[in-house]
Amino acid sequence: MNKQFLRLSIVALGMLSFASCKNKDKKTGETADSAAVTQTTEPAAATTPAPVGNEPLSYVITAVPDSALLGKKSEALVKILESKAVALQDADGKADGMEVTIKLTVTNKSTVGKETFFSINYTDARLQLDNNTSVAATNGNGSTNPSPETTSEAEWTFKVPANAKPKKLSLFLDQTRVAVDLKVEEKK
Repeated sequence: MNKQFLRLSIVALGMLSFASCKNKDKKTGETADSAAVTQTTEPAAATTPAPVGNEPLSYVITAVPDSALLGKKSEALVKILESKAVALQDADGKADGMEVTIKLTVTNKSTVGKETFFSINYTDARLQLDNNTSVAATNGNGSTNPSPETTSEAEWTFKVPANAKPKKLSLFLDQTRVAVDLKVEEKK
């Protein structure tokens, strides 16, 4: 019984190795049975997601450092939570720049009893570009004027012209200015 099982196993292994060699020849371009070709390509097509044709090119932007102190007494702590960009195109498919969105928090570091009130406006922020120009934010929502010892969250949007990428984000408060470096990477 063991000898018969051993012979059957050897025959089965031989058939498997022959079949795998035959499939290897199919991949190199030799003629093969069309039913067998269909079997080898179907699993690969099922596991590979179909490409999305209308998905816009997007970028991940990293702020270095991700936080900055502003104000004459360093009373404002701005922390960049998330930065991203989406490439814009016109109706003809021509590059029309990108839209950069920056989510941030503003913390009022003054204490109750020694309150300092301020507001960091999105209209005062400047996005410096790699072509040595700067753009102002086009939109902003959320609060950037927190009460003492509190934090508020905001989101700012910038429109970057074609053939330019963000390089720095400049923030202003009470005649102080801090620039945060931005690194742009294509999202994969």
